[in-house]
Amino acid sequence: MHLSATLDVSLIAAYYNAVIIDAGRTSPSPLEEQEQQLLDQISSLKENSLLLQFQRTKTEAVWILKGDTLEQLQSELLPFKELQASIPDSSSLSMSIGIGSVQDRLQHVHLTFLDAAEDMHWRRLSRQNRHAMWEDSRGQLEPALFLERGWFVNFLKMGTPAQLSAFIEEYTVALKTINWQTSSIGCYILNDLTIEAFRSAKDMYHHVSEPDNVLTQLQQEIGSVRTWQDCCAYLIRLTELFWSWRSRMDKYSDMLIKVKDFIGGHYDQDSISLQDAADYVKVSPSHLSKVFSQETGQTFIEYLTQIRIGKAKELLKATSWRSYEIAHQVGYSDAHYFSNLFKRITGQTTREFRKSDIQDEFRLNLKGEKLRER
Repeated sequence: MHLSATLDVSLIAAYYNAVIIDAGRTSPSPLEEQEQQLLDQISSLKENSLLLQFQRTKTEAVWILKGDTLEQLQSELLPFKELQASIPDSSSLSMSIGIGSVQDRLQHVHLTFLDAAEDMHWRRLSRQNRHAMWEDSRGQLEPALFLERGWFVNFLKMGTPAQLSAFIEEYTVALKTINWQTSSIGCYILNDLTIEAFRSAKDMYHHVSEPDNVLTQLQQEIGSVRTWQDCCAYLIRLTELFWSWRSRMDKYSDMLIKVKDFIGGHYDQDSISLQDAADYVKVSPSHLSKVFSQETGQTFIEYLTQIRIGKAKELLKATSWRSYEIAHQVGYSDAHYFSNLFKRITGQTTREFRKSDIQDEFRLNLKGEKLRER
């Protein structure tokens, strides 16, 4: 924050997102026309960037975007999404673009950066696989074999076990003509779908652990596929794996709702702890801590603090209570600690916050008076 002030760059906003672009080249050959166009677009983005952009490595640039509304942030992201979409799946270009998740706290910018790096990783794997598939087929690949990934991903998200076998058979009907004994095209296609499933899982379920290890095991299974029936059986196992992640998310959602309700009902107690919350939902504190961080992007203490400071703001606006009285009402027995914490999180003292709120209310009332006079 101090550095941003020195550079005259305001980082305060309602929403944040990170984008990573790696424009590295693996070949010393002259630039292709398409590659030159993409590099020109990246240069234009660097010149026109209105927020923070820095060169992380020789080939990798990072943008931190912000917006006061989701619509504004999406507008900032649009040129990056267009650039990402302009790189063909089967391209040999080595450049990659990763777009992170939307975050609503400056302290969580590192999370959107990690998500952007993850997105770039899976997109690069997918493109490398598709390019290898195209090269191996010597450009003679039948278009019908390029299975619609979106159709498969939608089924992963919305399908049911009763529909599974019939869906997989219908979805893979074009692969019946492949000679799995002599051609590797089928393996490339299964690998492509597997990478897409993992990328979707990482987007939706942050608790997917050690994905690279699981991916390696699945790719070994793909190497054993010898018939269309083997292909269907593999995709059924992949779907069931995805659904196991989905069911864990459902289970964790129920638990996290209970934990957040517990915090909402006990935040005013100075003694509330992770142990108390874990006892309430009948799990160990270590398990709750891990799940809470993975699924919310916040630690238990960070979330508790967010609730307490939010309640403190409400009381500062609605009452004339002194700072130490508000501290006690939101669960802090040490008024000095509360005051320092409030300043660190909001950037204002309690007095400054209350004064600014009164000034804002005065301006709104004055504006209303002028409108009525008209």
